[in-house]
Amino acid sequence: MSFRSMSVVDSLDALTLEEHSAKASQRKSKSANRHSNTAGRERRPVKEFEEYKRISCELCGEEDSSKWIMVEPKVHSENEMMFSVSLPGTGDYECSKTGLRWETNTKTIISYRYGSWKKDVSMMNSDLQICGPLFDFHVKGQVTAIHLPHFLCLKGCTPKDELKIIHVKDGNYSLMNPSAINGSHVELKAPSFSLLSVVISKVSSRLFPVHTLAMIYRTRMVGELTLHVYFVPNECSIIKAVNEQESGAMKIEKPPQIKSLSYGKTYFLTSPANVNILPPAINFCYLRSDQRQQYCEVYSQDENASIELKLRPEKKSDPLWVTLLRPMELQVPPKVPLTANLAVEFINRHKKSIIERLGVIDPYLRHLLEEKVINEDEEEEIRINPKRTRRNETLVRMVMKKGPHAQEQLYRAMETHDPFLVKDLQ
Repeated sequence: MSFRSMSVVDSLDALTLEEHSAKASQRKSKSANRHSNTAGRERRPVKEFEEYKRISCELCGEEDSSKWIMVEPKVHSENEMMFSVSLPGTGDYECSKTGLRWETNTKTIISYRYGSWKKDVSMMNSDLQICGPLFDFHVKGQVTAIHLPHFLCLKGCTPKDELKIIHVKDGNYSLMNPSAINGSHVELKAPSFSLLSVVISKVSSRLFPVHTLAMIYRTRMVGELTLHVYFVPNECSIIKAVNEQESGAMKIEKPPQIKSLSYGKTYFLTSPANVNILPPAINFCYLRSDQRQQYCEVYSQDENASIELKLRPEKKSDPLWVTLLRPMELQVPPKVPLTANLAVEFINRHKKSIIERLGVIDPYLRHLLEEKVINEDEEEEIRINPKRTRRNETLVRMVMKKGPHAQEQLYRAMETHDPFLVKDLQ
């Protein structure tokens, strides 16, 4: 599978695709040179939003995706759920963050966001099963076709009569037949834009399992080993919801794809290791991104033992997913020697991710008060914000204005209260 790639900037008007690619390469080269002398171990890039994960399914077959030009959208909202792209002209484009695809024949500007099934769709028929994210679009230009991502495993079939595109406007919806269907997307030619997604009848959904990902996190309690293991549809807004639900934990990167699961069926998480798993089974179902996602908790008193995990269907012994977690992957990150300059570099480099991912703010405020970085009036100024990200943003900006010592103390508070977040950003 190969993709041509481009990123998107404000001034695409005067740029050809080739010119823009050359300038993007120059920017990357300059950025690499600028950070080549950074002290400490190699840093992974910040993951502000999970990239759309392309499923390789032996049942669905391999899709030829070479014609799609990969575009990097601008992210506009504080919770990173609103995007825009400026497409320079005729072409076939794919959003790297959401998996959305567009065919255009003129310069087109597209703004889009993840919609809310709870807020944006009133009284949806209970016989319908969601099988893709809900998107809200505003388009300036012309899109000749849109390709909406879905997470069903079609097993090489083309269920045109079962799979529908739901079009939502003013809270009401209508169902449309797709123009074409493949293993990852549903196409609609000459679309009219508002809220769009992919659905299927619940009766038909039993015929098609769901492309599913495993997500594993270790809680930050030191001295014992507790894991949260999730099995979720391959849907970016749900993946992001899980990441936010586990914002204070360490994500353990393992191959995420498992054999497809079916709605309404029961699956058991087992291990030959000496661990407790609660609950030992899950009933696989779709939970909206604004709902709390279900998980299995795995507990071990031995932090230094390897843990093998297997997921199997009820009444069957063959596993659908197997992974081995080694002690090195589960270690609590050690504290690293810190200087004020490194703290300033860390806070400045990761400001956006800290604002987005910092959890409960109380221990940070207590630490900063004790170190006389902030006073009680400033604490109140931070707490008065109703949203978590707004509180975090006020805190980070206040600390940055106070200089290197204040930033060092914020880093030390993060190192104490959220070491996994510090490790993930380093």
